[in-house]
Amino acid sequence: MTVSVQEYFDHIDSNTGYLVEQLREVVAIPSISADVEHRGEVVRMAEWLKARWEGLGAELADIGIQELEGKVVPLPPVILGRYGNDPNKKTVTIYGHYDVQPALKSDGWDSDPFTLVETEDGRLLGRGASDDKGPVVGWLLCVEAHQKIGRDLPVNLLFCFEGMEESGSVNLDKLLQKEGDKWFSGTDFICICDNGWLGTEKPGLTYGLRGINYFSVEVSGPAADLHSEEEDKTYDTLSYRIEDSIKDLKYDCTLFSTSKEMLQHRWRYPALSLHGIEGAFYSPGRKTVIPAKVTGKFSIRTVPNMDPQEVIDLTTKYIKDQFAKLNTKLKMDVKSSHSGDWWYASPNHPNFVAGAKAVRSVFGVDPELTREGGSIPVTITLQETIKSNVLLLPMGRSNDGAHSTNEKLDKYNYVTGIKLFGAYLHEISQL
Repeated sequence: MTVSVQEYFDHIDSNTGYLVEQLREVVAIPSISADVEHRGEVVRMAEWLKARWEGLGAELADIGIQELEGKVVPLPPVILGRYGNDPNKKTVTIYGHYDVQPALKSDGWDSDPFTLVETEDGRLLGRGASDDKGPVVGWLLCVEAHQKIGRDLPVNLLFCFEGMEESGSVNLDKLLQKEGDKWFSGTDFICICDNGWLGTEKPGLTYGLRGINYFSVEVSGPAADLHSEEEDKTYDTLSYRIEDSIKDLKYDCTLFSTSKEMLQHRWRYPALSLHGIEGAFYSPGRKTVIPAKVTGKFSIRTVPNMDPQEVIDLTTKYIKDQFAKLNTKLKMDVKSSHSGDWWYASPNHPNFVAGAKAVRSVFGVDPELTREGGSIPVTITLQETIKSNVLLLPMGRSNDGAHSTNEKLDKYNYVTGIKLFGAYLHEISQL
């Protein structure tokens, strides 16, 4: 380890309180991209980042407008930044996102989701702490730390932080295709920090993701809702509570007998997930109604050698064929609202070699080489438009609950993650 890297590590260790306060500031901004009422907060988060990065050459990119909840609203800006332009240095492009999933305390949070809480056991609770504000702020603090200790970054750094990742990265593809050989020209390596470790004890590097095709099936009938003949009053007198059944369940739901089988099905095989039915009555109380229209939502995770368009075509054809067999006067429409391709990289690529060396220098162990069952569609877009290898370098753990209640990022992971970023850049410079 060089003197400059150790000096960087020491600076991070001696300023952990400051690091946490920076995360507290951004968690307090409810940058929920899926809710039109919070669009201003997403933009406010972008302005916070811009203000912090502008001394490093950050600039905002206008990526258009979007129709959301029946309103035409501007899309949050993409923060494009550049730090360093030394032709003798390697150039690394960093991707992250500053928008978050919706969260309310009434969802089951132990505290206000937009007030960062540091627990006695070292957890930092708050929406976005792990996904993805912790890593995004971590990169900013990595650069800032180098400045404070009077050390140049060992590489040229480009960054791309978007505010619509949790809502399908609307229009980001167009921006990347436009700027792939312009703003991002000269990129040698790409790094994404938007996933987690496989487990809770050992850091990892991710070299594969499944793709996703998201569908909706709309079935419509009469012009207005009809009333059902069924009586439901008697159900209100029953003492049965589904919560008690769930609490008392002792059935083992595990589908696979070994960890290997489970991981293979999670990473290597396709999956079908049913997400819900829109338009059906679900509020408390009683309503004997047959809705005029309902929309079912589901997704299919895809794996290497599956073509996304072929999946869309085959799925649409199958549903229409099955609906035709019903011989009904109802109408049906199948839509694919979102699609992202699968991604796979060689863990032997120099980018991964540098990542592995960085993990060893920070954690003292070899990283686990993992794939993910989920999807980060921008990964393949970055790879294809910038034409460079992509490394997924996780900061958080598998139990962070990124889209769940009580999302957290362990303080240990946050602090060592910022160290890891600096170590990774150093190892890249040695290639």
